[in-house]
Amino acid sequence: MTEIEKEPVVAVLKEYARQMIQVEELHAGEVDRMLRRPGTTATLLRQGMDHA
Repeated sequence: MTEIEKEPVVAVLKEYARQMIQVEELHAGEVDRMLRRPGTTATLLRQGMDHA
């Protein structure tokens, strides 16, 4: 494959990666919401990620 032929493939892979990241961020938000105690609004996952 030439560089010109690879460009569409790279663009498709980048878009796929963006979609997967978006899905993962939505899922992480849902998990965070499920792990919180009722009535609290502080995020649990972000606090844990900062210390990793």
